[in-house]
Amino acid sequence: MRHPDKISALILISPGTYSPTSPVSVEASRGSRFTFWLVNRGADFVWWAAEKIAPSMLIRFIGVPPELVAASPAAERDRVMNIVRAIEPLSLRFPGINIDSNPELRELPLGNITAPTLIVSSRDDGFNTLPAAEFAASKIPRAKLLVYDTGGHLLVGRQAELRTTVRSFLLAAHLIPGRAVLEFDPQRAN
Repeated sequence: MRHPDKISALILISPGTYSPTSPVSVEASRGSRFTFWLVNRGADFVWWAAEKIAPSMLIRFIGVPPELVAASPAAERDRVMNIVRAIEPLSLRFPGINIDSNPELRELPLGNITAPTLIVSSRDDGFNTLPAAEFAASKIPRAKLLVYDTGGHLLVGRQAELRTTVRSFLLAAHLIPGRAVLEFDPQRAN
């Protein structure tokens, strides 16, 4: 909004933005509360040990249903676990995780955004980003909203579809070279 002349397109994936009815939040299970407690203590060893003995707890903490990951192909399970491992050392991530976990969100003048906008979320995102995605799509002129039923915060199992969707969106906006697309339709892109 501050630099519209520098933005050709806006793509928000699992956006942690404002929603007046249902705020973005951390999943409230006992495992997530315990994991958040670990984060607040900077418990590097315990995080590492949980990767080995209770990875589903950490997967849920990053906003993904563990059963979705368990049912995914090996490459997708590896991608999710690489993200879990990339959080280490936890003690260095503490300040950022706390900011992400307690955002001070407020309504912004989204109607002023003029760039072509694509917003993507999933119904099972453990951080509850769907209401924020829907709100942003309702306020940003001509924004396109794509909602997956499953995928969690990391859009597990949706990477190939998402790449195709983003490419189609950018082609339709004439922002990348390629065959002309008459009109972007996120449902056709899948």
